[in-house]
Amino acid sequence: MDFPEASTPLSDLPGLTPEDAAARLRISTKTLRNWESWGWIAPAERTQGGRRRYSEQALQIIEATGMAERGKRVRTMKKETEIGTKGSARSATVIAVVNHKGGSAKTTSVVNLAGVFAVEKKLRVLVVDLDSQANCTIGLGFSPYTLTAKRQLFISDVLLPGGSPQSGGGYTALHNIRDAILHTEIEGLDLVPSSLQLSDAEIPLINAMARETTLSRALAHLRNDYDLILIDCPPSLGIFTTNALWAADHVLVPVEAANYAVAGLTAIVNVVRAVRELGRDVNILGVFNTRVPGPLTNSARDALENTKRIFASTYIDIPIGNTVASERAVEEGNPMVVSSPKHKVSESYRQLAEEVLRRVG
Repeated sequence: MDFPEASTPLSDLPGLTPEDAAARLRISTKTLRNWESWGWIAPAERTQGGRRRYSEQALQIIEATGMAERGKRVRTMKKETEIGTKGSARSATVIAVVNHKGGSAKTTSVVNLAGVFAVEKKLRVLVVDLDSQANCTIGLGFSPYTLTAKRQLFISDVLLPGGSPQSGGGYTALHNIRDAILHTEIEGLDLVPSSLQLSDAEIPLINAMARETTLSRALAHLRNDYDLILIDCPPSLGIFTTNALWAADHVLVPVEAANYAVAGLTAIVNVVRAVRELGRDVNILGVFNTRVPGPLTNSARDALENTKRIFASTYIDIPIGNTVASERAVEEGNPMVVSSPKHKVSESYRQLAEEVLRRVG
């Protein structure tokens, strides 16, 4: 899959008139004005001649979030069964947590959100560790080295192509994903672990047919077993993240509270748009800031304001603090929301989990 170039910052691209913007989004200009008044899209700017222009940045974010399609489905969404309702026929919601920049607290967010969903919301949760560093595996209490000694199957064993072609395209995996699932010490929270072996699976996967859909096809067998599936993506936008996006219904993007981190979001927006253009109905559910210092510095405040301005209603205004305790909890193999439930970071993740469930519907 070839993705659009991400070298041009979104803010440097030319703007569109309200008529052109509405036509591109396949909505009316009245709807576009309503979206602006509701805060769904960044406000139009006025040129020196007084004409209103919507930035290319705002349009691309709307396309990546799937706002137009979701807006048309509002009435339908209100009629849907709530997520996690016992006995519901609704399949699991898959959320990929993505950022190609390291240090965004991506794994910390996955581990703590999973803890809240399982412990406090009583949901059936599966975490898929798609990073060869295996930090998520460690954060949920497992050592990749010990698991290897016990001949445990990893996500790499699931993704490696086997020899049997499938009628819908692609090949069967060497192993069934069910055989790789581990039960954590937290009731209702399971894990598909990772290890350094995942890096060895990249080249075989790149050369496989229908390579982008490998993880999606594996998870299809588990959707009725869980309420939520969280995918911890690697710090890159390569074949593994592509697989996660193809498997996901939604994307969550944690962003460090620094302006250089905000500027790098162009690539994520482009990749999500590319996957959507290929027919996968995935959208950016929310963008939230992490590693927010306390007290708040001027540069961090600017980063928070810029993220909120750029992503408008997609922005989740729940800053996650930068503490040593949260990192230590992951290293010790226990979500902070479990080991220190009253900590301010735990409360922030609790609020974030509530907002994620509200947006999922």
